[in-house]
Amino acid sequence: HLALQIQLTDTGARAQHDARVASELGALSGEASQQASRLTKLKPPAKFKVSLTQLAAGFQAVSADLKLIAAAAVRHDRASAKTATETLLADAVKVKTADDALTKALGLPATG
Repeated sequence: HLALQIQLTDTGARAQHDARVASELGALSGEASQQASRLTKLKPPAKFKVSLTQLAAGFQAVSADLKLIAAAAVRHDRASAKTATETLLADAVKVKTADDALTKALGLPATG
């Protein structure tokens, strides 16, 4: 009986943790989507347009990846979460690359 209670407590704790993680990732997804939306509203000079478009698309991709990870957390689906996380990492690199290109084109100091 005690073993069952421990198992149920552990399962409940994992479910709460996964739900909390999903909620936080959902919020981050929303922020990334908002950032993409703000970027698409800018009217940049032609020489910045491609990099800005790539940056906005990168934020949209990151938003979608975070949603997939959150959904996988709710389903306790580690394989899907892993796949979506790998995609997120690749999309984050695209955001960084576009950001670096804009930073350089604008003559701003590079950030870490």
